[in-house]
Amino acid sequence: INVTTQPTTISTLLGIIDSPVKTNLVPMKPVQTLKPGSFHVTLCIDNAEASRPTQKVLLEHLTKNSISFDVRKLNIGDFL
Repeated sequence: INVTTQPTTISTLLGIIDSPVKTNLVPMKPVQTLKPGSFHVTLCIDNAEASRPTQKVLLEHLTKNSISFDVRKLNIGDFL
């Protein structure tokens, strides 16, 4: 008996041989570039982080280095 085996891949097992991948992705919009000086960045700090005694030093350093920050309640993390 002469048995010929062919390589088995996941694609062949799924029956998608030579089939283009189809997706429902939304086409990407063009990238917008902001010019230097045309925007303002503010570091948002969770108020629980800012109230820790060790974090007071961080706030002092941010102020000393003219880094804009805002302390507020954040639901997603300590810094944003």
